[in-house]
Amino acid sequence: MADKVDPFDVEALETSLNDSATRVSALWISFLIFGLYLVIAAGTVTHRQLLLEDPIKLPVLNIELPLVGFFFLAPILFVIFHAYVLLQVLLLGRTAAAYNEAVEHNIKVAADNARVRQRLANTLFAQIFAGSPRERNGWLGFLLKAMAWITLAIAPVLILFVFQFQFLPYHSGAVTWAVRFLIVVDLAIILVLWPAARDPGHEVTLVGVFRQWIALPIAIVTAAFAWIVLSYPGEPHAEWTRYWPDEKSQSKAHKFGDGLQCRTQSPVSLVFRSFDRLNLGRVDAVDDEALKKIEEHTKAAGEPDYQGERTQHLSGRNFNCANFSDYADLRRVDLAEASLRGASFVASKLQGASLDYAQLQGASLDFASFRAHPSEKPNFRALPSFLPSFRAHPSLEPSFRAHPSMPPSFRAHPSFGPSFRAHPSLEPSFRAHPSIGPSFRAHLSLTPSFRAHPSIGPSFRAHLSVTPSFRAHTSIPPSFRAST
Repeated sequence: MADKVDPFDVEALETSLNDSATRVSALWISFLIFGLYLVIAAGTVTHRQLLLEDPIKLPVLNIELPLVGFFFLAPILFVIFHAYVLLQVLLLGRTAAAYNEAVEHNIKVAADNARVRQRLANTLFAQIFAGSPRERNGWLGFLLKAMAWITLAIAPVLILFVFQFQFLPYHSGAVTWAVRFLIVVDLAIILVLWPAARDPGHEVTLVGVFRQWIALPIAIVTAAFAWIVLSYPGEPHAEWTRYWPDEKSQSKAHKFGDGLQCRTQSPVSLVFRSFDRLNLGRVDAVDDEALKKIEEHTKAAGEPDYQGERTQHLSGRNFNCANFSDYADLRRVDLAEASLRGASFVASKLQGASLDYAQLQGASLDFASFRAHPSEKPNFRALPSFLPSFRAHPSLEPSFRAHPSMPPSFRAHPSFGPSFRAHPSLEPSFRAHPSIGPSFRAHLSLTPSFRAHPSIGPSFRAHLSVTPSFRAHTSIPPSFRAST
């Protein structure tokens, strides 16, 4: 007859508990390393990488991964790994519960009971679940439990927030909402599995989630932070999740057609001002050697700059509210059909850049350089409903069209190409340096008159009662100025 199995065999249960605790400890350390690895990889991504979609080079491994694919797939793998580790800890806790019952059944003396428990492996979870009173109680017990709480219930959610925060300026709705959904899933996993892992007598049920009077509200607030506070301008729900810093900013935005609320703020903006948009003033997005070859090939083919090969392909991207000012180098970059609403291109280098059908509502293009040579023509094409919109043909001078309620103004710098800004109350005005070409300003209610300037040519001035007069200088190109 076979020997009867002893359900209270302390030695057998001790061996099983030590083996399980060692495996879970190794799995837990692997999880920590994987999480730290992802934080380093995601946390070192720069705004320039987000602009150019440069591949992410994984530390140590030196393997390059696609930027968007990494931010989409890595959080999914991390959440799966986290759920698996919690399940293993839960199963280890139940093995430890059987060991505790056997020790209490066989050894009644407290001192001997503690000595037997000292034979357990010195791993985090073995000591938390079945260690002697000296390890499970007091400050040492608190530190062990705090380490488990931080690494299995708090840090995983924070790692997912790192992914969302770092990728937010890219303005990808699909990836951003995927990470938000994963944060909610991870919070649900913690609410369901973590109580059972801490207390082996606790059953894994969804009903038990609603009995957690402290953890559940914290999880709801955390999810709301990911869905509401960490947003970027232009999202469907951003209109009611962001606030205007003052009434002046709101009024100014409405006047200049900044419907995307680029001047709105999130509470996070108080600490990280440009966390929700690309901030790339003075960025160099062009390889000079590649640009030189492209220019030579384009010149040999007799093509205009905007029809030649592109230095970077960024068409169709979402760069709303981005900052490309202060001599940012975007020469010959393909920005066709890109969303550039509220973006700043002040004094940026846009020679040969393609802006066909780009959405430029509320964008600032003051003193931006579009032409390498005064004889070249900038290329602007846009849909009629966009503000401002630009259309040009290779054989025609550029034409400028704006929304009827916000007439545009046109200003140029002696060394730069044209820049465009919408003004709320004036008809189109054109200013230029005497050496560049005409300047023109008119008021809605005034009739024009023409007067010659002794040194720079005729000037154009509006007057209520005077009929137009025109006096030209024979050798100097005309300029047209308006009275304010």
